[in-house]
Amino acid sequence: MTCLEGELPFEKNDSNRLYTGKTMSYTEDALAFRKAYRQDTPGCITQTGFVNERIWKLQLRLIEEEFCELVEASDNLLNEPTSPSLAADLLKECADLHFVLYQFCSAHGLDLDAASDRVFKSNMSKLDENGQPIFREDGKVLKGPLYQPPSLIDLVESAIK
Repeated sequence: MTCLEGELPFEKNDSNRLYTGKTMSYTEDALAFRKAYRQDTPGCITQTGFVNERIWKLQLRLIEEEFCELVEASDNLLNEPTSPSLAADLLKECADLHFVLYQFCSAHGLDLDAASDRVFKSNMSKLDENGQPIFREDGKVLKGPLYQPPSLIDLVESAIK
């Protein structure tokens, strides 16, 4: 399916701003954006065994670009940690990176909402037998003996055709 098929899932209000009129998931938001801006949305990773390389590479470039902007904003705030405007810039870059990750997944039929939920549950299983976290020397949380990896295969099977 391409983004030009079907109707746009939102309306215009009196101030001519687009809005959904309902609460949407991040995936639905990403698809609405792709539709509104006429972005190709193959809906799967492959069609007849081939990746749409143009869309794939564009989305990856956008992720890289937004990540670099996040790092720059982080460095700026690190140098001036009491600046509300620099903190707001950092938050904006975090949201932009989140947005382009959802764009990548939505363009290729990957359900990042469901995957994020499963990864969260998996991460919460990292606690040890006593419900305590295990830390690496640098503070990273390590997998405990009760860790259960997320199962994501069913989420990608329909995206690989």
